[in-house]
Amino acid sequence: MIDGIGNSLGTQPPVQRSAGTDSLGVAAGTDSRQRPEAAEDTPIRPPQQASEDSRLDTEELEQLRELKRRDQEVRAHERAHISAGGQYVRGGAHYSYQYGPDGRRYAVGGEVSIDVAPVPNDPQATLQKAQTIRRAALAPANPSGQDRAVAAQAQQMAIQAQAELARQRMESIKAREAGRARIDDDAPAPPRLVPAGNPAAPTAVTLAEPPEASSLNLDEVV
Repeated sequence: MIDGIGNSLGTQPPVQRSAGTDSLGVAAGTDSRQRPEAAEDTPIRPPQQASEDSRLDTEELEQLRELKRRDQEVRAHERAHISAGGQYVRGGAHYSYQYGPDGRRYAVGGEVSIDVAPVPNDPQATLQKAQTIRRAALAPANPSGQDRAVAAQAQQMAIQAQAELARQRMESIKAREAGRARIDDDAPAPPRLVPAGNPAAPTAVTLAEPPEASSLNLDEVV
């Protein structure tokens, strides 16, 4: 699971971790023998005693198969978070373990912490970060409830970043328009054309029709 660190609206209480899920931030699997530990998987018996698996009864073998399946599922889940989260993942995965009938411990829950704080004064970077966080939260095949909550938080951060980008673009457009208006106001008036000679002379001349004698039709020529 993914555990979000930070918030787009400021500091909030930390995510409550409860056993029973594997996602970004919440431990998985409830058992009296579970302990949250680091990612190492150290057997409590020497490897040569693994042959004792053959001494387990049918019920214990079934439990062991289920623990092995769960261990693989949990580790794949957390690896998906880490791979998609990239630079925003804080540390590696942390697992909760359960001891099996073979004396080994198996991961039954895990969590990955990821930074979900917005990038100060940079809505474009915040938008890109939010998109990465959302992908990381939903990267596993079966996102947990906590994973979906982190994805929703990232989506909200993306919406806020988009709104801020739109506001900045609108302000930039208004500033450009205001600048053009000032330039037009400050521009000198175009020069007026004044006719040469007597200023009182008429400035317009009407072209009269030519005299009738000057007209000639081609069919009247002899």
